Amino acid sequence: MQQACPLKLLAIGNKMRVFLGCSDIASFLPHLATALGKNTEISKCTLFLSSTHRYCINPYQKSKLSYSLVCKSPLSILFSLQSKPLIKAILPPFAVLFMFLLRLYIVIWAVFKIDAFLFISGKSLLPFGLDAKLFRLFGKRIIHIYLGTASRPRFMAVRCKHRDNPDKMKTWLSKLARRIDRQARRIKRNDRHADLIIDSPLCGHYHAKSFINWFHVGFPYEPQTIKDTEKTEKLPDAIRIVHSPSVPAIKGSVEINEVINSLKDDGYTIDFIQLTGVPRHEVLEELDKCDLVIDQLYSDTPMANFACEAAAHSRIAIVGGYGWDELKKWMPAEMPTEGLCYPDELKSKLQQLLDDRDLIKALGKKAQHFITTYWS
Repeated sequence: MQQACPLKLLAIGNKMRVFLGCSDIASFLPHLATALGKNTEISKCTLFLSSTHRYCINPYQKSKLSYSLVCKSPLSILFSLQSKPLIKAILPPFAVLFMFLLRLYIVIWAVFKIDAFLFISGKSLLPFGLDAKLFRLFGKRIIHIYLGTASRPRFMAVRCKHRDNPDKMKTWLSKLARRIDRQARRIKRNDRHADLIIDSPLCGHYHAKSFINWFHVGFPYEPQTIKDTEKTEKLPDAIRIVHSPSVPAIKGSVEINEVINSLKDDGYTIDFIQLTGVPRHEVLEELDKCDLVIDQLYSDTPMANFACEAAAHSRIAIVGGYGWDELKKWMPAEMPTEGLCYPDELKSKLQQLLDDRDLIKALGKKAQHFITTYWS
């Protein structure tokens, strides 16, 4: 069940120039660009990567991919300056105008230099989709890939605040309602101009047209980042578990720590490592050292980025959530499900694994086989 890449689905030829942007999540864009470059049918495309990230790794360096990094061109001015708080502090109220003019320059440049655009997280270059209208007018192709947060309804991605203060709660709910409305309008606006949309079935509530099931595309991974675990040492007496939440409050980190402490009280020897706000290379180093991973407690994605990274290192990821029975209808049959559990079943799931170290290794290898065979 090797899936066609999104550019192939659009029948993009091998001499086309493709723009990837405008923001990055966990190095998704550079990995995607590298994967596309290895596709024999489009490997001669020129890929313009528009986004840089401080935790981003760069798989281009050892690749034969024909590419042009914005960070090596005059366009780097935009993507290096707009993320610097100092610039925003020095230039207000002109910072917004300054950034808009820089983006407008890129749009004009792209009209003449780019054949197709691949945007992630629902963000393009100009506000209100103004650039998309222009690109469509000139016959450009547009792809939108949503990675969870951008399309997941806001009421499914927040923790209730101010429960003890009705007045503050009312204000907070009003703000949340406005955010939900803006999100829905942005997604529907993107749909009008998109040739192709890729999203998760449990997140795509607001789409106005059909979209491709994200689980049949998945996270692309550069084969060089896949770790060979055959030569690793045997598991020590203490099971090392890594949890790396981007936002602990909405990832269930408090509850996860409570479960870990409860297991320790029951006599299990656990070395629990929680990482937040650390560089990406440190997270990858910890994945090499650990035995298994806890992704999060409240998820609608069985193998999101952190779980994929764990699988690349032959580590099983435990993922909690409530929608697995419905989601299994949309998942590829080959996708591993042994790491999935309901939030209140986390302790029993961990007990099952802690009691069988051979099972930990076997499930890790199964997860690695899936992403190297179907998603890489």
